[in-house]
Amino acid sequence: AADFKKRRKALKYLIHFVGDLHQPLHAGDNDDRGRNDVQVEFLGQTINPYNRKPWNLHSVWDSGILEEHDRDAHHYADRLNGWLKSQPEGAFQEGSVVDWAMESHQIAKGNVYVLPEDFKLGEDYYRANVPVVDQQLAKAGVRLAKLLNDALRER
Repeated sequence: AADFKKRRKALKYLIHFVGDLHQPLHAGDNDDRGRNDVQVEFLGQTINPYNRKPWNLHSVWDSGILEEHDRDAHHYADRLNGWLKSQPEGAFQEGSVVDWAMESHQIAKGNVYVLPEDFKLGEDYYRANVPVVDQQLAKAGVRLAKLLNDALRER
């Protein structure tokens, strides 16, 4: 029973870490606590309706873009699976964890931090980054599966 609990806890950490690795603000390097301290306006709102706190860039990328685009988890998963099926066999499984982190870092620099001066994130910012969020989540799922398959493969 103790072994099962340890393995379950390790699995939870692995899932969390792989997900975080693909969230670009977790791989950013702007000395800004992942933009948690920078308040923004997101699609005309200064208050995040999901937690009733002011929007910050980190929360926009953690949940805002995703929730705005597709609140139904099953529909969202089906859509991501459809996109994944259109990709080449074995896509996104190459590289190391460091490579994946550097990919997220480049997205932080090239997408996340490309902000209007007034920090009002409107439709243009949202539409430009929906595919990025989708692709990062899909990649995280594929890469998590690869890590688990590698770790649990019979030797």
